[in-house]
Amino acid sequence: MPARRGLPSRRPRRAASRGGRAEAAWREFAASFARAGMVPPAEAGLAAVEAAEGAAVLLLAPRQVLTFTGKCRLRCLYGAVRLLGFAVASHQPGLPVFSPSTHCALTLEALPADRPPAADLRQLRAAARAAMRAHSVRRQARVKVMAQFSPECALVLLEHLDTPVTRFLLSHPPLSRLFEPQKKEESSFTPEDAVLASVGIVQCSPDRGLLVSESMCLALEELIQACCAEDEGVPLILVCGPKNTGKSTFNRYLVNLLLNRLPSVEYMECDIGQTEFTPPGCVSLSNITEPILGPPFTHQQTPCKMVYYGQTSCEQDTERYLDVVKYVFSSYKKEVPLVVNTMGWVKGEGLLLLIDIIRLLSPSHIVQMDVYDWKAMDPLTPEHVHLTPGLYTKGRQPARRQPLGTSSTESWKPSEGGADASAPEYKLLYVHPEFPRAGVAGEARVHSGVLRDMSILGYLGQLQSPDIGAVLPLHSLVPYQVSGCFGKAWEGGGQEPSWWRLTALLVLQMVLGRGKSTL
Repeated sequence: MPARRGLPSRRPRRAASRGGRAEAAWREFAASFARAGMVPPAEAGLAAVEAAEGAAVLLLAPRQVLTFTGKCRLRCLYGAVRLLGFAVASHQPGLPVFSPSTHCALTLEALPADRPPAADLRQLRAAARAAMRAHSVRRQARVKVMAQFSPECALVLLEHLDTPVTRFLLSHPPLSRLFEPQKKEESSFTPEDAVLASVGIVQCSPDRGLLVSESMCLALEELIQACCAEDEGVPLILVCGPKNTGKSTFNRYLVNLLLNRLPSVEYMECDIGQTEFTPPGCVSLSNITEPILGPPFTHQQTPCKMVYYGQTSCEQDTERYLDVVKYVFSSYKKEVPLVVNTMGWVKGEGLLLLIDIIRLLSPSHIVQMDVYDWKAMDPLTPEHVHLTPGLYTKGRQPARRQPLGTSSTESWKPSEGGADASAPEYKLLYVHPEFPRAGVAGEARVHSGVLRDMSILGYLGQLQSPDIGAVLPLHSLVPYQVSGCFGKAWEGGGQEPSWWRLTALLVLQMVLGRGKSTL
């Protein structure tokens, strides 16, 4: 199928074409196994062996996948596997993995073996045995695994995972079944399913996982190439599009792919309603060095720069929002690639505000999440951004709104004469999401208010003791006093909160400022 470039025709998506591509790919995949004298992974089934109490060894043939929900600690013992774009090799430490029922299920895929052609089979088998012995895999389990072992496979150790954050979240009754998926039919429940359940995960249909569409693959390939090229500068990638189109999922996949080749990636959060690494209501700049293998509530962290805007929507004060974005962006040193996440408000003034942000940040690449039946968002081509006035900046056409007079936003206007001197230079990439519920209006898996509550609870859960035990309620923790002038810290949008002060504000926001909680 030829690559789709540019804006596609507005037509409904047909499931048959997607299924046809998958069927053709499977036939080619199965033929390659037949030529090699092997059985395709789906026919071979899933090989999972109980390794110890709360641990299991998973044996995957090349390209075999496991789509699952739940949580566990994952370690590759032999070969290599890929999870949400991040390649896990045998020399890497164990990684915490979170696949709750509220989000798109994660898919573990075995990568083709990369070994010398003249490698000795006995040495490879010995290396696999040694890796299992080093991680206390029972002898009986090692015998079962080696009976099905082949040099091209991947061995994965899955261990039960319990963290202070997940204990704190699961202690709230509405979230107690957060990592429990729908029960499988007893007739289809296999011994391998029982082994996986003992670890804390349940296998589910691959349709519930992430399907990398053709346009997504092409965009990722071009972005990775741009970020790894040493003679083209440091890319700044801005991801935009309507809400519920998969911007966050795309960002996680992109960051994980970049971490396969780069030591770190910068991430700027401009979506104050659905933040990735901080509680909601914050604009932040974070340095990412570890793969993102879960939703936001599982990887809250201290950013390099952060401003607490104080609301989950900026519609009532867009001027202050732009001031905050400019202040946080000023800390970016342009030493590593930057991924910028934007709001899903792209109608009316929201689209004009997005044009202002594009002019402010001057991205090298814009990824526009596009759905076939979406007609409210124009293609953000450089020419369109050049001609269209923003909310506070002017294009070549007359401005729809008077520019600001004395605000600090005036300092980043594109020109004093009211028009851009030249069109912005960036590459526009379209991504047509095809994973579950992406781009389907009104079919968000979980209400956005609940996701925000989960992020706040994930943030506050870091106050729990690392020792396994009873969950401590927030009122049992030592309180910290907030100074009387603290409320003025964000009037100008230019100061940053400390960890405990922000915690106090978030608690007050949840208890006093919301009326009825969504939990």
